[in-house]
Amino acid sequence: MGELLRLKPFGEPANTSKSIHTGGHPADDAVDTLVADLALLWLHATGEAPRSSRSDKRPFGRLAHFVLEKAGAGSPENALRRFWASVKRHKGRPSNIPVE
Repeated sequence: MGELLRLKPFGEPANTSKSIHTGGHPADDAVDTLVADLALLWLHATGEAPRSSRSDKRPFGRLAHFVLEKAGAGSPENALRRFWASVKRHKGRPSNIPVE
């Protein structure tokens, strides 16, 4: 559990010439990892998965907004949008992980 929070330095990516992003807000891998880690910590602490929302009106959204603002991570709404889009994409994928 000690490795869940992997804070990475903010800044320019190592190789900017091969960007896969063609428009919109640039993704920030460190922020995306932080949001995913917050979701795992939320699940561990509460026993329930966080509810999908970008709003700071829901408990997980309020936590994510608070942490990301304190970390100076830019737009919490965009980070949460990317996180929930990723969750939705991965829910549709088949998995070999046994579920009870």
